[in-house]
Amino acid sequence: MSKLYLEDIVDVNTPYPYVFVYMLEENEIFSPGQFAPFMDLAVQRDRSLRMTVFESANPVSLTLEQWNEIARVAREYRQETLENDD
Repeated sequence: MSKLYLEDIVDVNTPYPYVFVYMLEENEIFSPGQFAPFMDLAVQRDRSLRMTVFESANPVSLTLEQWNEIARVAREYRQETLENDD
């Protein structure tokens, strides 16, 4: 069974921090630079949320629970980001 790993990224070149989403095997431990994200969650300048799926040599399959977790995190991330911006 695979598991999600979410990494907060702060980049001076973007208006807001963003989140990288990784898929790890159950026994893998995240190490920066070792894995490539398959998606990012980013608040745009117009305050909308964009979820971008990256091309990958290996297909990523999500369970409904994993997709719901990403959606939940995305909503929370957007709300917290905009609250901190005000």
